[in-house]
Amino acid sequence: MQIWESHAWPNFRHDPSLTEGRLAAFSARLGAITGLHHALTPDERREAFLRAVTTEAVASFAIEGASLPAAQVQASVVASMAHRGAEPVRRSDAIADLMLQARAGGPPLDTPTLWHWHRLLFHGLEVEDKGRWRRFAIIITRSATAGRDEVLYAAPPPTASPQ
Repeated sequence: MQIWESHAWPNFRHDPSLTEGRLAAFSARLGAITGLHHALTPDERREAFLRAVTTEAVASFAIEGASLPAAQVQASVVASMAHRGAEPVRRSDAIADLMLQARAGGPPLDTPTLWHWHRLLFHGLEVEDKGRWRRFAIIITRSATAGRDEVLYAAPPPTASPQ
């Protein structure tokens, strides 16, 4: 079953008593990491941030079998940080901008932001429905042998998206 097929979708509830312990442990570890982070020099913090964003972008695309050169992504992150708001030129620039926007947090995710991120994600590529709700089904599979696909993810049908 896909998450969007759950009877609770998209209005999930949780029992805080089941998560309090884990959240407290996570919070303690996060506090320790934050303390270590504050002990770094500004240059060391910048380097750690660049490394984290670059690694995350490269790893995220590797899941899909796409290769992004780490050095190019890192250069794009640096350029994106320096020239916020400029239109991306290369795909790596668009991905860097997307990663920085997603990490910045902010108000709840809305349709215009989601569509903007989608355009950044597929910058420079011919993709149907880029920057708007899709009008076709998507299934991601892994094929171990010809004709025998393992479904990794089935997206909600287009009729389940706001139109």
